[in-house]
Amino acid sequence: MVDDLEENEDIGPSSNIPSTSSPSIRSKINLDDLPSDPADRPPISSYHSNQIDDVRRGYLVKKAFQPRGHNFKWSNYSSGRRRFNVKWFDKYDWLEYSTKHQKTYSLCCYLFNGSVGNQGGREVFVSGGFCNWSKPGALKEHVVKNLKMLCERTDESSDVSQKEQMAIVVRYVDKNKVVKESLIGVANVRGQGYDGASNMQGKFNGLKALILRDNQSAHYIHCFAHQLQLVIVAVAKKHTGVKEFFESLGMVVNTVGASCKRKDMMLELKRERVKNEILLGEKKTGK
Repeated sequence: MVDDLEENEDIGPSSNIPSTSSPSIRSKINLDDLPSDPADRPPISSYHSNQIDDVRRGYLVKKAFQPRGHNFKWSNYSSGRRRFNVKWFDKYDWLEYSTKHQKTYSLCCYLFNGSVGNQGGREVFVSGGFCNWSKPGALKEHVVKNLKMLCERTDESSDVSQKEQMAIVVRYVDKNKVVKESLIGVANVRGQGYDGASNMQGKFNGLKALILRDNQSAHYIHCFAHQLQLVIVAVAKKHTGVKEFFESLGMVVNTVGASCKRKDMMLELKRERVKNEILLGEKKTGK
């Protein structure tokens, strides 16, 4: 496998753009048996207009065709021999590979190309196929060209060593109406969502204020999931049975967690229980 390069060139248009006409006769389609390899698929526009949404949902459930165990073909370039890098599947969940054409395609562009046009080189990832393995930056550019607005969410939690770990999630919907998550700058942020902690929503030095200094369009909304959690906690505290249960559970966790010896005892009891369940056939080993 080769390293994922960052340089990029114009990937150019395709000469084989499928027809956008839709048949007038509605035929029966088995959504559980849709063609997996992009080479075997008819254009999305070839389906009846009343069936296209069902076909789209069927492919979204199947997800992109990513034959990770395939023996990818090598190609010669001026910079050396290159081939498809299976790690690109992890980086781009929309990316597909045709084992028949030995080219890559975009599932999202195949499903929605007709409704949003061919901007950003979509036609290459629908009908022509992309196979210039020396220029993988074209894949990244394809994502950037289809990105418009986004929102950002941040939260912190403590790991097992009691060290604070911050996670920043940028969520956006691209032109294909597909929800994506990535890490990006704040220039195009249109929303922020955090809990009510002062270091997050502080008026002067909170993260919300720092982002608003760079982008006034990044409107803040108190995280609804956190609001729901606060409501549930408040209601649970008013219920005697629930309150006593969580108090007892907290004491058990604190008692066991404060002693390495008690932890080892609990792990040993768990091992014995799992061992007995395996011997009784109640648990499978995965072999």
